[in-house]
Amino acid sequence: MALPVNEPELAVSLVLLYDFAPFISVVIAINFVSSFWDGVKNKAIDSLDAERDNLISELNAVYKSGDCLNSDSVKELDKEAQEYKVFLTYLSNIATVLGIIIVVILFVLLAYIGFEPKYKMTEFTALIMIAVSILPSTLFRCLGSIYSRNSIKKLKKTSETMKTAARAAIKDNEKAAYK
Repeated sequence: MALPVNEPELAVSLVLLYDFAPFISVVIAINFVSSFWDGVKNKAIDSLDAERDNLISELNAVYKSGDCLNSDSVKELDKEAQEYKVFLTYLSNIATVLGIIIVVILFVLLAYIGFEPKYKMTEFTALIMIAVSILPSTLFRCLGSIYSRNSIKKLKKTSETMKTAARAAIKDNEKAAYK
């Protein structure tokens, strides 16, 4: 017959939710401001627009007439840039809605502290609360920035392809004209 073995009890550390009230207040403000701050989205869209305009200028330099604004290549470049801008706007809208939801949850949590100042939670729960209150807005900002950078790279690649094709077409036309 086996003797009962005393297993050590796992000690769970509890922390007061009240101790997180200043943190929650600051995170509410940060998430609220971030949710309605279109600066990141606008900067990314402005970068896309500036890059598109720069690429169109470069295409104009390739064409002898210097007027390629109505060409199919520029329309294609505009269409591609517009698709990137639509996705950035979509990403921004998701970040805004998520930010507002987080603000509401944190506000309710802050109000709950007023009713239950001695409420205790595990350290794991506290870490989850911290992560949920900080990570989403940071993640969406990073995602938007990375997407914007990649979109600009793709626009540059498309533009280079168009410029190469335009140069080849012009050379071909010149050869045909002088034969």
